[in-house]
Amino acid sequence: MGVDPFMKKRGIGAALMMHGLNMCDQDGTIAYLESTKPENVPFYERFGFRSHYTIDVGGHPKVVTMVRPAKKANP
Repeated sequence: MGVDPFMKKRGIGAALMMHGLNMCDQDGTIAYLESTKPENVPFYERFGFRSHYTIDVGGHPKVVTMVRPAKKANP
């Protein structure tokens, strides 16, 4: 997921995230993502994601894998 820098801080990324997470919640599935930007980790943490593992292959950006546990939506 990405948002044009000109359009940041307008809630677009949060709206997209909530839409995807609502689908996960309806299915009762976990959500998984990978971030190559450490500064984005707090954004994802606000939605219940927790760092799981960091992939560090020399000469490449580190990748933080993040998981959000499965939830069941209210009927």
